[in-house]
Amino acid sequence: MTSSAGATRRRKPARKANGSGTIKKRKDGRYEGQIFVRTTSREFKRISVYGRSWEECDEKITRLKSDNYAGVGASVSSYTVSQWLSYWLEDVVKPARKPSTYVGYEVAIRLYLAPQLGKIKLTALKTADVRGMLNRIRQQCQCCAQEWDAKRPETKRRCCSVGNCCQRVPNPARAHHVFRTLRAALGVAVAEEVLTRNVASFAKPTRPRRHRFKTWSVAEATTFLAAIREHRLYALFAVAIALGMRRGEALGLRWEDVDLVNSTMTMAMQLQRVAGKLRHDETKTDDSTRVVALPRPCAQALRRHRAQQGAERLAAGDRWTDSGLVFTTRKGTPIEPRNINRTFDALIAKIGVTRIRFHDLRHSCATLLYAQGVDLQTIRDLLGHSSIGVTSAIYVDVLREVQRDAVDRIGHLFGPDDQTDT
Repeated sequence: MTSSAGATRRRKPARKANGSGTIKKRKDGRYEGQIFVRTTSREFKRISVYGRSWEECDEKITRLKSDNYAGVGASVSSYTVSQWLSYWLEDVVKPARKPSTYVGYEVAIRLYLAPQLGKIKLTALKTADVRGMLNRIRQQCQCCAQEWDAKRPETKRRCCSVGNCCQRVPNPARAHHVFRTLRAALGVAVAEEVLTRNVASFAKPTRPRRHRFKTWSVAEATTFLAAIREHRLYALFAVAIALGMRRGEALGLRWEDVDLVNSTMTMAMQLQRVAGKLRHDETKTDDSTRVVALPRPCAQALRRHRAQQGAERLAAGDRWTDSGLVFTTRKGTPIEPRNINRTFDALIAKIGVTRIRFHDLRHSCATLLYAQGVDLQTIRDLLGHSSIGVTSAIYVDVLREVQRDAVDRIGHLFGPDDQTDT
C-alpha cells in the first residue's frame, strides 16, 4: 500500500540552476520572463522581458545571459528615442557646444529624427531602424512632411498643398548630418551606460561627395582686386584672399585684433547669424584662433580703411554705433553676412571673372600658395585647420593638379617621340 501510494505521488520537478531565469504566463495572455543580470551600471538587477509565447521570452532571456557572459551589461533605461535626444540636446550639447552647432543638431532632431524614430524605446532601437530612417528621409519631400507650402497664405500656395509636389528631398549632405547627429547622441548614451552599444555606428551610410569648389587663378584674383580698389570694402576682400579668412572671421574682426605696427592680425572672433540673431562669438575651434602675418599691401589697405571709417563716423554723427569692428556699415553696425555674399556676387558679375562663392576665396588662397611652393604645414597654420590631414583632404584634387604640372616640367629629359601620345 505504501509502495502504491509512492508510485502515484508526483515527482518534484528538477531544481532550476541559479541565474537561469523564470517564465510565467500573465493574465493578459502574454508571457513574462525574469532574470538577474548585471546592468550597464555594473549592478545586479532583476530584468523583465515580455513576449507572445514562452519560446519568445526564453529567447530573450538567453540573449541577456549571452550578453552578460560576454561582459555586455543590460540596459534598464525607460527613455524613448525622442526623450533621450531632448536630454542630450539640452543637457549635453547646449552647455558645451557653440550655438550654431546646437541649432544644427536641433533642426536634425526636430525635422527628421523625432518624427521618424521618436516613439521607439531607446533600448529597442536597432540598426535596421536607423538604416530604414535614412532611406525614408532621402525619398521624402520635406515640403510635404513639414507642410511648408500649407503654412503659406492661401494665395501664395503653389506646390505640395495644391497637389503639385515640389520633391524637396534632403541632399546627401543633410542626410549624413542627420545620421551623425543620431550617432553622437547614442554615443553619449553608451558613455553614460544607458545603452550597451551604439547601433547607429553599424549603419554606415554612403558618405556624400565632397563639394568640388572653384578657385581663382593669380590673374583673376589680381583683376578682381584691381577693379575694386576704390570700393569701400576693398580691404575686406583683400585680407580674405590673402589670408584665407572665413566670412565670419572677416566680419567679426576687431580693431584691437589688428596690429598695424608689427603687421600682424589675430583671428579670434567671428560674426554669424544663428537662429535669426547676429552673434559675435569666438572662432570655430581652438585651432581657428591664430595670429598671422599681414602682407604689406593688406596692412596698407587696412590703414586706408581705418581712415575711411573715421570719415564715415564723422558723417554719421549721433547715428554712429561704436561696435569696434573693422568692417561695418556706414553707421558702424555689423554687416549682415548675406549682404556680403550679395555684394561679392554683384562685383563678380560686373568685373566678369569666374563666378565663385565668398568661401572660395579661402580655397583660392590655399591653392595659390601651394602652387607657389608654400608647404602644407604653413598653409594649415594660416587657414587654422585642426591638422595637416584636414588641409590635404580638402585640397587633394588641387594638389594633384599642381603635382601634375610639376612632374610635366621634366619632359625636357625625353626625346620628342616619347612626349607624343600614340
